Amino acid sequence: MSFKTFKWAFPAFALTAALSTPVEARLPGHTSFGVSAGYSNLTLNGRGHLVSDATNYLGDKEHTSNYSGAEASIFLSRDGDFCRHLNFAVEGYVTGHKSATGTMVHRISDDDDTSAFTRVKQDYSVGLRFKLGHYIKKDVLLYVALGAKATSFNVAHNVHSNAVAFAGVYNYDKDHVLYAWTPGVGLKWKISRAWSCHVDATYSLYGGLTKRVDSSLTNDYIYTLGMTPEVFGLTIGFSRPL
Repeated sequence: MSFKTFKWAFPAFALTAALSTPVEARLPGHTSFGVSAGYSNLTLNGRGHLVSDATNYLGDKEHTSNYSGAEASIFLSRDGDFCRHLNFAVEGYVTGHKSATGTMVHRISDDDDTSAFTRVKQDYSVGLRFKLGHYIKKDVLLYVALGAKATSFNVAHNVHSNAVAFAGVYNYDKDHVLYAWTPGVGLKWKISRAWSCHVDATYSLYGGLTKRVDSSLTNDYIYTLGMTPEVFGLTIGFSRPL
């Protein structure tokens, strides 16, 4: 090979070798799995409308109350850098909730201490969200997220009274799936070659549920329940590439 040929061939070979060498992402891997756990606050916005022919009672009751608890999730995400400072990710997750049971109380009668109770409890959620992040340092990613999730709520309604005739008559206990938009913000920090730490704050606003509950034994009790839950979550988690 002549010197002239070598002079042109060597730069071409070097460029080809450089382009074929994979560039390692600043965060571990492109597909990762992880777990997270943290604090959850359920805000129960509800309205009860009661009609009782037996007592000629007509009334409405609004409820806004907060109930705190814990939640834990497993998640699977796919992320990648699409320019020098930006990162895009898609994440699917399943969450279990251990929050306190929310209660809405509607007083029916003062003379015999009769009240309608509606108890609402989160069971589990399944969700998907998209995250757009910006590297504020080489291994620290700040991101915003937007997603949707479906949550199973257990709703139980019954009447308690000192009068024996009312006790246990108007029982209702069913699971309902409500859907929510879930925006959030978070921070992802590469703490080692394999592991990353996540801190997330999310807010979920659910669509409303309206349900009519009638007496199973008589026709003198009609209760219409309405609720629009909101959930704030603050979690910390860890992930590693598959």
